[in-house]
Amino acid sequence: MLKPAAVVAVVAAIALAATPLHAQDLVALCKQMAHPPVGSWASFKMVGGTDDGGTMKISVVGAESGDIWVELSLNGFGGAKGQKMSAMSKALVDGFGPEMAHPKQAILKLGSAPAMTMPVN
Repeated sequence: MLKPAAVVAVVAAIALAATPLHAQDLVALCKQMAHPPVGSWASFKMVGGTDDGGTMKISVVGAESGDIWVELSLNGFGGAKGQKMSAMSKALVDGFGPEMAHPKQAILKLGSAPAMTMPVN
């Protein structure tokens, strides 16, 4: 069995031998990931557990003054008393990542209830 120091040395040697990423490419990638174009989306399906079959979709549905409108749709997730629920939220944010923690505007719709504008502070 290799000693931890040997493992660290091997990993360091491989990392130094690998071709480094160009900083410009990494910056461009981060900017693209933080501000995806309108129409971008990703969908996920839950497998197993109480939310088996539930789906989540995250979409960029609009842009406004350099900010983006992000929509999150949840369907078939566990609710009270074993009932499945659906919910949708829409938020105006600076971009993906930490910026999403402080939306400038937020709207929430639970099930068949009317949509509600949420306080953002």
